[in-house]
Amino acid sequence: MASRNGIRNAVAALVAAALPSADVRGFEGSVSKPGKVGPDGTVLLRGLDVVDEDEPDLNPLTYNREARLDLLLLAQSHAKAEGMATALGTALIADRRLGGACEWADAEGASFDEETETGTAGQVEAAMTITASYQTTNPLD
Repeated sequence: MASRNGIRNAVAALVAAALPSADVRGFEGSVSKPGKVGPDGTVLLRGLDVVDEDEPDLNPLTYNREARLDLLLLAQSHAKAEGMATALGTALIADRRLGGACEWADAEGASFDEETETGTAGQVEAAMTITASYQTTNPLD
């Protein structure tokens, strides 16, 4: 059975494989934006929400859940941020089960922050959400 921690770790591995040179933050604790974004970009895990899907299955007792991981992609240009989002999407398509951590994973397209899109602050921000559906027998997970 899957767990929210297992999914978080699987998404961290997916990000590391898709963007090996990027600075990855927030998967092991607090999230802080870097003062300056490096040439290979930064990926921040901003949040992990778990939602119950309807009622549990009763035999055996199994809870159907969805984990939503909100990622923030930081880059020095719009093109680099798009490239980061494309690389993550391609990696997710190649492994929809996140190495067996979930039943199915999908991503919402990246939405760019209009204030940083022009690059006036020296960085572009794009928000992206990965949703992973899983089952667990643990009511607290």
